[in-house]
Amino acid sequence: MAYSYDFKDNIVYGADDINAIRTSILTKGVIEEAADSLKVVSYNGGVKVLEGQAIFADGCRISVDGSGVEREIASGVKSNVYLNNNRLAGVCEVIASTQAPEGDYVLLAEVDEGGIITDKREYAQLKTADSERYVESFSAEFDINNTPGSPGASKAVTLPKTNCSMVEFCLSYAGTQSYFVTVFPKENGHIIWRYPNGAFYSGDRMEINLFSRTRLFSFNVSGNVMTVTLESINQPSADLHTIKIDGYCLR
Repeated sequence: MAYSYDFKDNIVYGADDINAIRTSILTKGVIEEAADSLKVVSYNGGVKVLEGQAIFADGCRISVDGSGVEREIASGVKSNVYLNNNRLAGVCEVIASTQAPEGDYVLLAEVDEGGIITDKREYAQLKTADSERYVESFSAEFDINNTPGSPGASKAVTLPKTNCSMVEFCLSYAGTQSYFVTVFPKENGHIIWRYPNGAFYSGDRMEINLFSRTRLFSFNVSGNVMTVTLESINQPSADLHTIKIDGYCLR
């Protein structure tokens, strides 16, 4: 048959038909409902997978409730914590194992020999003509005096895409301190910011504290150009520093 269709009355459908809806929309991975969705944390000498949902490659979904899922970790060896879609057994599982995952799985974390957890979550993405979660990264650097209005206090950065839904980047100041910034589109005339601690703020400017000085930056995004400007500083000086910007756009 050259074509198919769904769903119609009086026709029997199965789990594969339902899962096919998800695979047509999403790639496999963690559904990013919150910063801690399916995050792996240390717990009672082992690990716990926090609340969240994920999609497997075949469209099957696994959900962890608010109680989380605890797993023991082998001592002194490297372990992988992942979600496994065991198609042969017809079950989905939360696994912590010294063996590398195989088949249809979603990796959540690696735990080294000393018990240090490294986050390895991969996130589900909407499928588009170009299904990469992030477009290509961008970077720029410029010198500024710590005096508002000084030459070089503003920099226009060309973004790799027009009308990004979110711009996330890292400001590296004087080569030693970094500050992560997320810029969302304007809402009611104001830019929506997200601070590194996850808090949100609505306004035209954002305070960034580096070297015990509070600097007020503005970030204006228009089309594919982001203009970064040093608006003010609580302790002006003639010091010259280099600000480096490294980031990416979210579609």
